Amino acid sequence: MKKFLLAISLLAFAACKKQAEPSGPKLGAPDAGGYTRELVPAAATVTASSGPVKITLSMPTTSYRAADHSLWVKYTITNVGKEPFSVMSEAFFFDPNALMRTSLYYVEVQTAKGGYVPFYDPESHFPPRECWPEIYTLPETDFYGRVFFFLPVGKSTSTVALAYQSRRAGWCDKEPRPRPIGDFGQIKAVSLFPGKYRIRAGYHAGTPDVEPPMEPTAEDVTIYTPWIAFEATH
Repeated sequence: MKKFLLAISLLAFAACKKQAEPSGPKLGAPDAGGYTRELVPAAATVTASSGPVKITLSMPTTSYRAADHSLWVKYTITNVGKEPFSVMSEAFFFDPNALMRTSLYYVEVQTAKGGYVPFYDPESHFPPRECWPEIYTLPETDFYGRVFFFLPVGKSTSTVALAYQSRRAGWCDKEPRPRPIGDFGQIKAVSLFPGKYRIRAGYHAGTPDVEPPMEPTAEDVTIYTPWIAFEATH
């Protein structure tokens, strides 16, 4: 399934790269949920850069309750180059969990000793189709076109600051969304048990395997931040 979504993403990327530059979102995570977010400083921040791309990973705390099976993060991408480059991920618009489902902009969670930490979809099914937001009814290429934009030189954009809410609660029941922690987004359904862990951000952009072939661009690089150590408690 991941390979299928990545293939769709790359096809959408290829198609969008040939189109006129879209306006994109407001840079930075906007206020959402009908409240004003409190300023929460980062407890840990790491950065890495290569070519025109700089990525930053921040966390508001390095201690989480294992029973919550969730983490709070802020993934920021900055254009430190000389030309705008394209960005495409729902993580910057409405779904921080996308950081665990893609191989382009992502976070990686391991045990302190480098062991694999699984991530699972917090919901196994969708609610009735009549509840779906309009964007989820679009064909895959149109869906990814909606989350595609160009990042200007010297500008940054970050993952959206949202707390997790079930699809039924948000889409069908129209319940108010829970308050996030500052401008951090919640990644839900990380398999945590009491112990020591680590997390890092990654960026992996390569030239899509499409016809006709595309020329590599300056932002086709691979980057990993240093690890942030954190703990999960009882």
